[in-house]
Amino acid sequence: MKFIYIISILFVHEQTNAQNLIDYLDIMTDSINVSENDMLTYCNKMISHFISYYNEDTKQIGYYYRVRGDLMYMKGAYSNAISDYTSSLDNDKNHIAYFNLGVTNILLGNDTAAISNFTEAINLKNNESKYFLNRGISYFNESKYNLAIEDFKYCLYLNDNSRNLYYFLSKSYFKLNKTTDSEKYWMKYIEICKIEKITPKPKFNEWTWERETKERKATKKEKKIIMD
Repeated sequence: MKFIYIISILFVHEQTNAQNLIDYLDIMTDSINVSENDMLTYCNKMISHFISYYNEDTKQIGYYYRVRGDLMYMKGAYSNAISDYTSSLDNDKNHIAYFNLGVTNILLGNDTAAISNFTEAINLKNNESKYFLNRGISYFNESKYNLAIEDFKYCLYLNDNSRNLYYFLSKSYFKLNKTTDSEKYWMKYIEICKIEKITPKPKFNEWTWERETKERKATKKEKKIIMD
């Protein structure tokens, strides 16, 4: 039965919103008692199977590399995830793999690579707000605040109303010393936090910005998984 459950998860994944993929897999493994290792073993078998018997079906090969990359991401093995997302894209150029690759590169502090990944995702699907939002965050991390604001403003055009969007819009204007615009978007961020009953982050200044930079650099530590 466990094997059947794993198959079901992986095929439902194809229709699952990429932004919620990690949470979705985590919930499913908890609810039906399927371990990540079981899912990883299944992905390895399917990759080998398609390469051995259906080598021309590159889309399926790319799909299972992408799912295995998601599992590596869940485990905190970001270098392994990047390798799998890259292999996925070698077999099937799809916007989800580019997006997931970009998110992983952000976590490793590789913002230049992340910008390229998100741009490729946008070229394939230009109406996904999260692609522009994450590229904007990467621009922000590289101190390219005007480019970040362009992407954040396009998210507004796409009717994005997320608190992270307003948070980074406010921070971007803050870094450009445009206090009026910064305050406007900060108040919108606070308003959404109240609606969602979430404690807002401390209002930023140069001190909190330096602290966040140090905390971000500390996230580069990751697990290493040796694949068979």
